[in-house]
Amino acid sequence: MTNRKYVPIKKKKKTTFCFDDARLVSLVVINDDEPGENKTIHCQTIAMSLFEALGNAKTVYGRNLRLNSWGSRCLPGKDGSRLYGGGEYVPGRLDRFYPEALAAINP
Repeated sequence: MTNRKYVPIKKKKKTTFCFDDARLVSLVVINDDEPGENKTIHCQTIAMSLFEALGNAKTVYGRNLRLNSWGSRCLPGKDGSRLYGGGEYVPGRLDRFYPEALAAINP
């Protein structure tokens, strides 16, 4: 028999989903107020955190949204890249700071 020492499990840090700089966040949200197939909404917005992006979506689609999935990427346009697709663009408070990114999203 081995003599094992008890090692307490460390608590994980709470994830805040904040980004170091503004990113293009793609969201898939469920709107429980809509009937049938219109419940699923694909959208994208420029935000500094996941919670800011979800708040932007709630201002357009209503407060009763549930997050289904999300993803983020660096802002397009600075390197000449274009972004096609990804859902409807939802305006946010950071739009005025990134006009080249807005021009590159769904041109």
